Amino acid sequence: MDAEKSQTISQLRHLQNIELYILRRFADYCVRHGLSYQLAYGTLLGCVRHSGFIPWDDDVDVCVPWKDYEGLLSSSINSECEPLFFQAAQTDPFYTTPFAKIRLPEEILVENGANAKAKAGVFIDIFPIIDLANNRIVRAIQLAKLRLLVSCCSPQLQKSSRIKKVLVGLASLFFPPHKANKKLLSLGRRYSRRYSSSKFSVLMGDKTPLKKEQLFPATDDKFEGFSMKIPGDANGILTSLYGDYKKLPDEEKRVPHHNFARVELTERWYE
Repeated sequence: MDAEKSQTISQLRHLQNIELYILRRFADYCVRHGLSYQLAYGTLLGCVRHSGFIPWDDDVDVCVPWKDYEGLLSSSINSECEPLFFQAAQTDPFYTTPFAKIRLPEEILVENGANAKAKAGVFIDIFPIIDLANNRIVRAIQLAKLRLLVSCCSPQLQKSSRIKKVLVGLASLFFPPHKANKKLLSLGRRYSRRYSSSKFSVLMGDKTPLKKEQLFPATDDKFEGFSMKIPGDANGILTSLYGDYKKLPDEEKRVPHHNFARVELTERWYE
């Protein structure tokens, strides 16, 4: 292994250590305050397939039911979990991403395309779970509204077809990022109150609804040696997301999927 590759792996492992520290603090906070959470996306895949991080993964994804997400927006998490910062459009006026992050600002990490005035730092993503209608047509309309507003929140980050870029551009005239965020908050609240007993949900920004019976009740699994909550039907969710998820990708695809603009980590190792 050459020195450059060894240094890259060492930095990635250091980044994962910081993300694990943030995740543990967040999970502890949820337990103390009776809030629900689950590992999601690549973090869930890593938990099930690797009992921890996917070795080449560079982020952490968590999802929470809508009522608990709103609870976090008005909670004491920033004061109780210092120096961590719960970042959402409601807590950082320069942040427009349509889901929350929990950051450790002293560990510098800046994402490409991010507002330079928004708080930066190593983070984990917190996706709200939004309840949807049982009726397929109504559900499709709900998903289309949510997806369009999500695109309006961060239009510079979208990798879309030319037609969709035009649609997002037009919609952004009526729903600039902060207005789109407020509309998403309103829709999320309305859908999750009206359809709390429905059979379907979706993670903010996703296009594929999940059956609630796949998510709940949550179960426990080990992630890097620590007990974490995962969906009750993790196998079904991972299969729908990734197909044969137990099979490792080709070696050339085993690379981090973020291209950060700036990473400056301290030498501290978090226990």
